[in-house]
Amino acid sequence: YMFHRIANNQYFRRALRTGRVVSLTYVVYMCGQQDGISMYARNPKGVERDLLFTLLGESGDSKESIVHHWTTAEYQRVDSITRMILTVAKKHCQEKIKEYSTLKSVDESNFWRDKLWLLNQNWECVVSTKSEVNAFVTALLPCKVFVHGGILSVLDASDDELAIILAHEISHVLLGHVDKASTHSALIHGVQLVLLSLVDPIGIFSLCFEFAVDLLRRLVMASYSRQHEIEADTLGVKLAAGACFNVNEGVLVFDKLQKLSKSKEVSTSNSSMARFWLDSHPASSDRLQSLQLLASQHMKDTALMARCGRMRGDLSAVGLLRHYMGL
Repeated sequence: YMFHRIANNQYFRRALRTGRVVSLTYVVYMCGQQDGISMYARNPKGVERDLLFTLLGESGDSKESIVHHWTTAEYQRVDSITRMILTVAKKHCQEKIKEYSTLKSVDESNFWRDKLWLLNQNWECVVSTKSEVNAFVTALLPCKVFVHGGILSVLDASDDELAIILAHEISHVLLGHVDKASTHSALIHGVQLVLLSLVDPIGIFSLCFEFAVDLLRRLVMASYSRQHEIEADTLGVKLAAGACFNVNEGVLVFDKLQKLSKSKEVSTSNSSMARFWLDSHPASSDRLQSLQLLASQHMKDTALMARCGRMRGDLSAVGLLRHYMGL
């Protein structure tokens, strides 16, 4: 009789259903992980290639044409500036390692040693012909910086502006944001799945609950992302300034982005407050003001300006790259 009562208890049944959903999810995840590991072991280059075009949202026979060849002027321009930022980023890691080694902070020191090791790997730029104004890095394909052609054509970014964008993306890698974002996303999706398994899938309450949980997930992810963007902005300006780019001019790229966003904004169904909370990036106007303040501080660094002044004999990106690489 007691077992019958427990078995028919609604809370017990919900707990049992939740446990079953979690177990099935884990089994599916592990199967997918093992399959992915097997595929990568058999053909690592092929898997990376397919994943690259998946991230670019392309398929079919014409997908090869969406990526600029390394001999094109667009690729050479992005690649040369990226190499300069990477060189400064390595120096930043070395400074952090020295700083935390002096403070005997083992965890922080090891963190920056890992980042320095990552920066010393074979980095590549993926410059697409897509008209989207976007650049990003991803944990799925580390050591790759993705830049869509819209940044070069639609946004018409100068070298200083492009340096700010690339330094920002590389900062995400240095600060561990890429790995954290993947972990947070998996954790929050898991919690969402558990919460949804607790309610009856039939009825208006279930629909409202599902909407509320999804909204909460988006709010949490957006909050994490906004904080990461602010941190990457701060380090990105420092890296670009260290590579002797004019960061006062470079940060104006966010003014361009703000104007472009306004010109393409056609939907008025969401309030500005809702867009602010759900947007994964800080508001462009606030972001620009903060970046201009940071940029002005770096441009007032007399030691930095003196070092950069000695390099003004060759202002081209390639010339500066040769200086940094000791060529």
